[in-house]
Amino acid sequence: MIDIHCHLLWGIDDGPKTLDESVQVCSMLKSRGVNRVIATPHYIVGSTYQTNAASVTHITQQLNEVLLQKVPEFEIMPGMEVFITPDIIDLIKSNEILTLNGTRYILIETSLNNISTYMEDIFYKLQLEGYIPIFAHPERNRKINMDFKLIERLISNGVLIQVNYDSLMGRYGKDVKKFTEILLKKGLVHFIATDTHCVSERFKGTGELSKILLELIGNENTEKIININPSRILENREVEKIIPAIEKKFFLKKLLKL
Repeated sequence: MIDIHCHLLWGIDDGPKTLDESVQVCSMLKSRGVNRVIATPHYIVGSTYQTNAASVTHITQQLNEVLLQKVPEFEIMPGMEVFITPDIIDLIKSNEILTLNGTRYILIETSLNNISTYMEDIFYKLQLEGYIPIFAHPERNRKINMDFKLIERLISNGVLIQVNYDSLMGRYGKDVKKFTEILLKKGLVHFIATDTHCVSERFKGTGELSKILLELIGNENTEKIININPSRILENREVEKIIPAIEKKFFLKKLLKL
């Protein structure tokens, strides 16, 4: 699995506090089937989580050097989870913030309690500049929850959707879990990520995740979400569309009619 949303760089946000803790997180992820990660520390204007692109790139390089000995065959690439701001394009152009691994893809989060009035405008302007916004865990947003029309509109306008593993597992409650499952079945999710912050978190591994996704959306979509589309980001290529899952009851009914 390639994880496109993960907080494993030490000392710069609410992830690991020390280098040793970062190494432990990487070791845990590798043992559970993740072999490549895009590090996405928070970037929130006006907060303590505002480490610039140069620092993130430097810390990523340092950690990769340590991992060559301590967690071999595990690779980290630089990125950020950028809290939406009207100045986001200027921040990219001034090399203050990072896209994912230097590509045209950028991971963007919003408040979990509200929707920015300028969110869709910013997504549109980013695309005019050649960037592709990935909306981080919208299923956790209380204003968006169960608003499928908004998600459908965002996707039709070129925005990609990333949901969290913990959302699917019910960590944020039954409503978030239900919304996540329906988004997946409707073909409205392009990526699933761990959003890991520390070694004690609940990610049980790619085997369990694949099993759940196979049941919900089938083999083809599962492969796209956890492998193909994340790979496309790293290669700066266009991601593959997700096909809505066929409901079993509907499929059996149709089959019996035939």
